[in-house]
Amino acid sequence: MVFTTLSSWAQMIHAALAESDLDGDTLFHRAGLAPDKLGAPNARYPVDGLQRLWKLALDATANPSLGIDVVRHWHPTTLHALGYAWMASESLWAAMERTVRYGHLLSTDLRFAVTTASGQAEFSFHYDTRRREPLDVEIDALTATLLKLCRVSGGESGRPVRVQLTRPEPSAPVPYRRVFGENVRYAADRNTIVLAEPDATRPLPTANADLVRASEKLALERLVRLESAQLSLRVRREIVEDLQAGGGGQRTVAERLGMSARALQRKLAREGTSYQQVLDETRSELALEYLADNLSQQEIAYMLGFSDSSAFTKAFRRWFGIAPTQYRPYREVCRERQ
Repeated sequence: MVFTTLSSWAQMIHAALAESDLDGDTLFHRAGLAPDKLGAPNARYPVDGLQRLWKLALDATANPSLGIDVVRHWHPTTLHALGYAWMASESLWAAMERTVRYGHLLSTDLRFAVTTASGQAEFSFHYDTRRREPLDVEIDALTATLLKLCRVSGGESGRPVRVQLTRPEPSAPVPYRRVFGENVRYAADRNTIVLAEPDATRPLPTANADLVRASEKLALERLVRLESAQLSLRVRREIVEDLQAGGGGQRTVAERLGMSARALQRKLAREGTSYQQVLDETRSELALEYLADNLSQQEIAYMLGFSDSSAFTKAFRRWFGIAPTQYRPYREVCRERQ
């Protein structure tokens, strides 16, 4: 399966190379990436190519902390419409939830989640297991970008309680502490930014409902176009409709897409996935939406096609590391604080 990312995401790398008096265009060409795509707002690069670029940039700069340094060149347009939707959100929590919904716009290999535990909001991300193992510098750049979004829009409220990263501890940790904070843990089981719940739900001074609506509309349009190019994303959309209709299963989804169930499996296999894996990913996303709508676990289990609520609970723990009863959506926390 070919995963893709916004070409504007690579603009930060190009700018960092120029800052080091290096020829970014040459390195882009060596990585198999066309540098002229950097000026196209909707252009995308293959994730494998971007990973090659990261390796070339690390070698050329001899800078192991390049991942956090490139974020000096961040701009809201780096994340296309998602960047403006974040900046205009009513709170950091709402911004994080929008990232969960529209994260594929940034990169189709990324999955985001927002959960709560012990008075803290946990914003986590992980990479699709079908792609190559992420480089440390990739994790650094994404984490630093998300933290910058938190700080630019939230000010003091955007300072994390702690940061947990799957990457090993760097040999020179001081630059990382300046970006990630003093309470950073490495070799963790997932990549997570943890904020105090009151900070995550505090109204943002940059909130703008009109800009949010316009940005979300654009993000949704781009996602629809992106989904039409990949079968697995089209299957995801059909699964949502299938579950809402009572769950006919793989055969029904295949028929809607104009093919047999066997052909569907073959084509999904070419993308490096399966119907079951796409179903699992779709269920996890819908679970958070239904919990946010205050549906009971029994209702959610039925709507997601599980045999009972205990099966749903077991799956939810596997997806997010907590029980459904521990998850509290943004709206619920706001009500508690009123």
